[in-house]
Amino acid sequence: PACMACHGPAGAGNPAAGFPALSSQYAAYTRNQLHAYRSSERPNGQTMQAIAARMSESEIEAVASYIEGLR
Repeated sequence: PACMACHGPAGAGNPAAGFPALSSQYAAYTRNQLHAYRSSERPNGQTMQAIAARMSESEIEAVASYIEGLR
């Protein structure tokens, strides 16, 4: 998915570029953060706001589940 472009194929992130690791996150946390980006509750992360705004609920659930599987 597009997540890999910034967060890497294993979700390890890229600290030098400011992209956090995702691989240690639970599905509920990821789901909540994607909702916060989508509703602009998180003032930072314009890139993530744009991505989350285009995601359906089922896509958010799928991504959250996938990321949890990277643990």
